[in-house]
Amino acid sequence: MQDVVKRFKCGYVIKPFSYELFLKAIVDMYTLYRFKPEKYIKLVRRCREISYAYDIESMSKKFINILKSNVER
Repeated sequence: MQDVVKRFKCGYVIKPFSYELFLKAIVDMYTLYRFKPEKYIKLVRRCREISYAYDIESMSKKFINILKSNVER
């Protein structure tokens, strides 16, 4: 999934369990939404368009496996 985010610049890739970076990403998104709504809308639309190219079932399973592997560590 991180390759999609990096390739299309449609989000953040954050080191697992890095709460500070996760919080910063949330604040950054809110700041974009609040102060530059046209850029936020453009980002959301791009992300949505990219998401249509992927199968929800297979992506969900991969994401669940990633989460499980991090919990088991």
